[in-house]
Amino acid sequence: MWHGDFSAKYVEEITHKTGVYKKFNVFVKMLVSAVKSHSGDQNVEANNLVQLSLLSQQDVMALKSSQAKSEQSSQTATKKDKKYMIMTYEGEFEKVHYPLPLAYLEEPEMD
Repeated sequence: MWHGDFSAKYVEEITHKTGVYKKFNVFVKMLVSAVKSHSGDQNVEANNLVQLSLLSQQDVMALKSSQAKSEQSSQTATKKDKKYMIMTYEGEFEKVHYPLPLAYLEEPEMD
């Protein structure tokens, strides 16, 4: 099981760093739309512009190195206890990736 807990301030800082700022409530609406679209919800438009991906830290490093082939990465060891949920928004003239780090829960809480 993977877990992430993000404050509104943290989410807004992440969106600001991407260059395409979103207020927290807009980000949440985008995330809910992506989840509904991914689950096959019939009420979501077929041409939804928001997608979710789950990547390992190694996957993220591979993407970074493929985007910047001229840069050499000195990090060879990666943590296996971390994944990233990437919410991708694709508009007519832009494609933005919003990464949210997730941590592995060894023993999930059972309520």
